[in-house]
Amino acid sequence: MEEGIYYKRGSKSDFASVDMLPGGKDIPRIVIEEIKFHEKLTINGRKETEQWTARFAPNPWCSKEMVLNSTNKTRIAKAHWNDPVEDGTPCEGRINLLKNIAVRLTKEEARDVQNGGTTWGLRISKMEPASEAEMQKWLIDNGYAQAPQKKAIQENQVQTIVDWAKKNKFGIDQIAEKYDFASDAVKQAIIDALDDIPE
Repeated sequence: MEEGIYYKRGSKSDFASVDMLPGGKDIPRIVIEEIKFHEKLTINGRKETEQWTARFAPNPWCSKEMVLNSTNKTRIAKAHWNDPVEDGTPCEGRINLLKNIAVRLTKEEARDVQNGGTTWGLRISKMEPASEAEMQKWLIDNGYAQAPQKKAIQENQVQTIVDWAKKNKFGIDQIAEKYDFASDAVKQAIIDALDDIPE
């Protein structure tokens, strides 16, 4: 089935928008490197005052900064209220002092400033971001990263692996989760040496 593409994709927006979400679905974890306050800021041709932006760490979805509306600023402030900032004091709402914070991005229905109707807006989710391990799995499962290759056990490493496996009460299945085998003969040699350990 063809993937749906949000209608604003390819627009000339200066800032990140909901079209950065892959297939319109959440990005479970993305890191905001820095949050800035701007006395004046031009947003897609409109001159605005007292605006906030977030700069993301390099990622597969967007290189643009995100304008933080009231909802997004509030969610960041509440989630990181007690987090220590550079001087060791709690953030307590001073979100421009936060560095390298992980958030989850989602879309929510929002008021359209152009016509007063509704549209989808890019939001910091109320949900906790995924852990680094969960995000790595998500990246692999969704084609953004490759699974790390397992090291192949060589013939001269068989005894070391057998000793390690016996010490940890591992069978061939647990070894295969962590390692590949240089050959069928290597695998069989390990199986033979572990014949007293249940798989």
